[in-house]
Amino acid sequence: MSRVSQSTERKVKEAILYTLYEAGLKPLYTSSIAIELGRDKEFVRRLLSILECQGLVRHVGKRNSRKKCWRLTDTAYQEYGKLVSD
Repeated sequence: MSRVSQSTERKVKEAILYTLYEAGLKPLYTSSIAIELGRDKEFVRRLLSILECQGLVRHVGKRNSRKKCWRLTDTAYQEYGKLVSD
């Protein structure tokens, strides 16, 4: 896998958060997020795991499921809404 700069990684994280915000509180699969952003599923999954550790997104559904759904946490959704509306 090629190296990605910190700024590119930050921009993709922001794009992931925006994609989940646009979906509302409806969960999205990792693959649908990756397709929306035009990125590799494994790369998006790794970034989603980092965002989950930061408390911005959460995994929805069975923990051991092959397909994972993600959504913004309630507090992240409210805070992101304030940023977007300003």
